[in-house]
Amino acid sequence: MSSSSPWATSSTPSTSTSAPAAYVPVKPDFPAEAKKQTLKGAQEFVQYFYDVANYALTRPEAGLLTKLGTAECKPCTLLERQAVGLVEKKSRFKGPVVKISHVENVTTSLDNPLVLVTGVQNSVPVVDSAGEETAGSPRGDINFRVELGWTSEGWRVRDVVNT
Repeated sequence: MSSSSPWATSSTPSTSTSAPAAYVPVKPDFPAEAKKQTLKGAQEFVQYFYDVANYALTRPEAGLLTKLGTAECKPCTLLERQAVGLVEKKSRFKGPVVKISHVENVTTSLDNPLVLVTGVQNSVPVVDSAGEETAGSPRGDINFRVELGWTSEGWRVRDVVNT
């Protein structure tokens, strides 16, 4: 997994012709379907994971991402460390880093489903505590295979792999 592009979210582009409004992060609600051990539930959970990642990095807020992954999920740990670093530095991404365009199950296994995620990583600067913008994420296409597992607490991300 690329440490610079593990996020995604759905957002509606502004249709205004004036200056774009500042992005205001909103904590996503956990989808009801993601509580179910179904293939649709797996897809909804993956979308939710990336929505939370975007929120955690634009708010920023630590402690959200490790709850959604297994202890072995290195990409989850990297994202959480990034959120912690942003909180400590009182910095944040100026807007959502990644927009998901498609989420699709690539297996039919409910024991170890694989979900393919495609989308675009946006070019988004990091805003520091003084309001200064610095380099953040570069623009590029994303293609991830997200490996999930069902636990007593529901779906959890086991790994994220660039495809």
